Amino acid sequence: MTWSVYASRTATMISRIRSAAGSADRAAIEEIAQSTLTALRDHLRAGAAEQVPRWEVLLSMVRHCAGRPLALLSSLPEASPQSDARQGLVREIDSPLGTIVEQAQQEGSLRRDLTPEQVIGLLNVAICRPGARADDPLTTVMLDGLKAPAP
Repeated sequence: MTWSVYASRTATMISRIRSAAGSADRAAIEEIAQSTLTALRDHLRAGAAEQVPRWEVLLSMVRHCAGRPLALLSSLPEASPQSDARQGLVREIDSPLGTIVEQAQQEGSLRRDLTPEQVIGLLNVAICRPGARADDPLTTVMLDGLKAPAP
């Protein structure tokens, strides 16, 4: 599951909020979402360039995302003047994230029985929800379940 699929699934749950918000509120939410996605994209690019285990890059991404307003993405309309830019940012996140997941699987630190899309979907559940924290039980259990078993 990609970031965009997660956002569209949860959009139905938040559609009432979206319809109640005024255009100024939506513009502010859009600005926050774009800023958050840009920071995530930049963080992933920096992590991908580091010579550290890919598992550490994934953990760094989770720590970076936890507590950020990624849940806001689901409250934004899919068709809006800003949606093209937002979707472009999502693609710029999904591609390197998929590569990092594949590299973590190749290095043996991440389970190999899941596709990169499935791993990204689980990470979305962990960090794209209100109140997400890197050390909360849900995130910890998910990360423990993604870690490759010791040989």
